[in-house]
Amino acid sequence: MARKEKGRGRTEVLAAALAGGDHRGARAEARRVLGDAAASEAERAEAARVLALLAPERAAAVAGGLAVVAALGLAAWVLSRS
Repeated sequence: MARKEKGRGRTEVLAAALAGGDHRGARAEARRVLGDAAASEAERAEAARVLALLAPERAAAVAGGLAVVAALGLAAWVLSRS
């Protein structure tokens, strides 16, 4: 945790990171909280909520993968025609 954040609670740090759009920082702090044996149950619950919030949706990932496969198939077809 940064020196200026030591006085604040971890749930406040997570909330501030999300509000500021720092998703990478929020994800890293949530992982630190979950890995800390001294973290309270409320901190762990908030960290788990943040990680679930930032996880990509499976449907979007599958759709992206299918689009890549379709693009590769189209490129192979175009190249084989020439």
